[in-house]
Amino acid sequence: MTETTLFPANKPELLERMGADRAAWDALVSQVPDHLASDPLLPNGWSVKDVMAHIAAHEEWRTQRMNEDLGVSPIPTPDTDETGADAAAEGESDGEPVWDTDTINAMIYEQYKEDDLPTVEAFAARSFQDMIAAFDAAPNDYLNQPSWWTGGSTVMEMVPAQTSDHYAQHEDDLRAVTAKLAG
Repeated sequence: MTETTLFPANKPELLERMGADRAAWDALVSQVPDHLASDPLLPNGWSVKDVMAHIAAHEEWRTQRMNEDLGVSPIPTPDTDETGADAAAEGESDGEPVWDTDTINAMIYEQYKEDDLPTVEAFAARSFQDMIAAFDAAPNDYLNQPSWWTGGSTVMEMVPAQTSDHYAQHEDDLRAVTAKLAG
């Protein structure tokens, strides 16, 4: 996988690309034996399981934001309260939660670090399938408009950064682990 530079032209291409990119990611992850997937083998002290949970949590968040934007009732998940609202980040600025990538990633790590591999695998599969279903159900015109949660990009433009490009951010570390295990 390499970072995606072209945006999907339409919803079928978007869904096809999301599926292909995820299949490639899953194939890479599957090269790490289950009995080692929870070991802190990555440079930052994370395990392959931790990276799987990290990606799944980001995918779940994106799906929840899109569903919220479209008026679809969110389903409460472990990182949301019973109304579906995000749990507050630590720290506040002028009464607003501080949301930076490092804070979010640390919160995700803390939330899922004790989960066992089967639980994280189920979470990863569910979050991806929920994301595919949400994009498939979204109106075409919605996908081609900027939204409050996409940082000014259209939804269609945001997808590669949150799927294939996100996988690519972690790919080198996983390839290093799989090479070490194979060597």
